[in-house]
Amino acid sequence: MRGAKLHLNSRSRPVKAVVLVAILLGATAALAADVVPNGTFDSDLSQWTNPAPTNGTIVFDSSVFGASSGSMRFMSNLGRNAQFSGENLTTLSGTINSTDTVKLSFYWYKASTTTPPDAHDVAIYAVLPGGGDVLLWSDSQTANTTSPIQDNVTNLDVSSLFSGTGTYQLKVTASSDYSNNKNMTAQFNIDDIVVNVSTGGNNAPTVTPGATQVSVSPVNRFSTNTTVISTAFSDSDVPGVGAFNVTFKIREPNNSTELTLVNNQPNGGGGLTITDQGGGDYTASYTYNPDDAQTIGLYDLYFEVSDGTDNVVDDYPGNLDELQINETLPNNAPVITPGATLVSVSPVNRFGANTTVISTTFSDSDDPGVGAFNVTFKTRQPDNSTELTLVNNQPNGGGGLNITDNGGGSYTASYTYNP
Repeated sequence: MRGAKLHLNSRSRPVKAVVLVAILLGATAALAADVVPNGTFDSDLSQWTNPAPTNGTIVFDSSVFGASSGSMRFMSNLGRNAQFSGENLTTLSGTINSTDTVKLSFYWYKASTTTPPDAHDVAIYAVLPGGGDVLLWSDSQTANTTSPIQDNVTNLDVSSLFSGTGTYQLKVTASSDYSNNKNMTAQFNIDDIVVNVSTGGNNAPTVTPGATQVSVSPVNRFSTNTTVISTAFSDSDVPGVGAFNVTFKIREPNNSTELTLVNNQPNGGGGLTITDQGGGDYTASYTYNPDDAQTIGLYDLYFEVSDGTDNVVDDYPGNLDELQINETLPNNAPVITPGATLVSVSPVNRFGANTTVISTTFSDSDDPGVGAFNVTFKTRQPDNSTELTLVNNQPNGGGGLNITDNGGGSYTASYTYNP
């Protein structure tokens, strides 16, 4: 927001103002520059003409301005139940074609004294060659007595509203009404009016089919694992990243259900990043962390970018099965209490078929089931050196091993030993 100076007459009173900027079409060659004569109002309102306003004034104002020096001010006279109206008109230079890009910029300011106005409406219109007003911009805020409202409208694209080719006029019109408080006043100032015209129409963004990709696949849906979905695209108009809105979607393994990750967002919105690579090349990207309950399987990718006028899509058929979502849970090691290995019979007679059951109770907080484990049982002979392997890294049921699930992550491994 640019700074502004303000001087208000203490005897003035608030108004309701409607301001119109109208552009009329005529016929010749296309322009590529600002076509408003004296849109800066640095010293006067020259090249603007108007009939006498009703119950107010339209004057040069050196105390309120945008970039520098002055502005055009609409203000009502004092008086109960008075209604103010007025307009100012200028002829734009050159010709604008129906295929040209037309962008409108200006600075505006509203203020009031004593009490806020009942209403304070401003608007900008285009008047087409065949007649009729087309709304380009409007504002209906009312400024209170201590806080003036001011703003810059920058590069408002109004190209689609100019359907003919010809010479334009710019018309600023204000109308107002206000309450019975005779000490009220309100004003509207406008400055730095620019109509920038670029020859030719808009060039749509372009994308190569299949350009949408992911940085990591498969990506684990468990916890905070992420993958970056990105698409490279181009725009020969080289408008900058602020011109684009992007949508990213993925389609689930059933080839029907869609999940929208980014919904028509600008750069910085909804986690979207658009990077200017230079020369009209851009990359849109989004970091995706699948929900812990997201469906496992292969996903298709979708990308869409709009420059505000045209759009282009990198659709699912060019990006089939690009992303795989899986689930890999972190492993917690089994736990054994020292000394937990026991025998059922001791001593055991080595003669004949006498046996003892060697067993160990252990736990695993992952509670994976008995099929997840392999077990080894060994004995060491009285020389405290020689080992005898009874079960060598066997699963449940292998080599005489039995693993019992006790529930709650507790298990018992056992082996019947006949010396």
